[in-house]
Amino acid sequence: MILKSLKISSYSLVPVCSFVLILFLSAASALIGSDFPQPQDIDIIRDIVDAGFRENYTAAESLAIDLQGRYPYHPVGYVMHAAMLQARMLDDEHFDYDDDFYMLLKLAEKKSKKMLENHPKDAWVWYCLGLTYGSRAVYDSRKGSWWSTLNNGIDSKHAFTECIRSDSTFYDAYIGLGSYHYWRTVKTRVFNWLPFVQDDRKEGLHELELAGEKSMFSVDFAHNSLIWIWMDMKMYEKAESLAIEMQVKYPEGRKFLWPIAYARLEQDDYSGAEKVFIELIARNNTKPNNNHNIVECRYHLAKIYFETGQYQKCIEQCKIVEELNLDENIRKRLRKNLSEINHIREEATRKLRTHLSKTD
Repeated sequence: MILKSLKISSYSLVPVCSFVLILFLSAASALIGSDFPQPQDIDIIRDIVDAGFRENYTAAESLAIDLQGRYPYHPVGYVMHAAMLQARMLDDEHFDYDDDFYMLLKLAEKKSKKMLENHPKDAWVWYCLGLTYGSRAVYDSRKGSWWSTLNNGIDSKHAFTECIRSDSTFYDAYIGLGSYHYWRTVKTRVFNWLPFVQDDRKEGLHELELAGEKSMFSVDFAHNSLIWIWMDMKMYEKAESLAIEMQVKYPEGRKFLWPIAYARLEQDDYSGAEKVFIELIARNNTKPNNNHNIVECRYHLAKIYFETGQYQKCIEQCKIVEELNLDENIRKRLRKNLSEINHIREEATRKLRTHLSKTD
């Protein structure tokens, strides 16, 4: 009888336990999001950003994975991890982590939408969703998927707008909005004469400047964006100055060396540009690479030597490029540069022969 009564009692507890479990899960669902971020979490995100700019991607990704473990329901760790993979692939000009990148973005999007069902005004979640769409838009643009870039860009703008509506002091979101407003205008410049196509470049510039002044952890992301916008606006001296400042702050990284070199080229500072391209070659050669960045640097060195009448040096740079081991994907992406290198070499050879014939 005792065993029988115990058995009956245990079965009778099932619906009660289920009811209690449902109440617990409902309460947990209502509270999800309230424990993020803790003060130390902002510091962790700052450390991720810092490690990324220093190209210490192993450390950056480890910190992002730690956030995933502490907040498995929240998108922040997943989208930060994806952002670091994207930065690594951009720096080295490859798509080696393509599958992991898309998987992390898919998880971040799914977790964001799930949280927004119960917390439609959570600025952090809207920010993570905006960063998810924005990262996908930028990445797909590198691959030439313009339809995906457009759609994800629009979705990113919407999410960042909702972030600021939820919290007007979330200035980090202005980087996404500012980048969208400026570059959307630039990329659709051919249609700007139409009455329904606005020129939002001033608005975008203002938003990025605001982010550069007041963001929690994205100040240097804003500075990086401003550098390239000033380059587009032909404000080369201003772009170079900020890029040098950022390179001093992050001496381990290469990210800011590129705009320094390009800004100097545009200002006809060939000697200054030459030094930076040579440094970039040296830095790229310290790690395994697909030679994309090497071609880019030597292409510009060849142009510099041609413009300054150093034809033998120009020809040498062209020869080095022609002897590089490039896979078909890299050749396809660099076909314009490779074609121009052939032309530069022919012209430099012709000019060198003419010069030598005059000295004989």
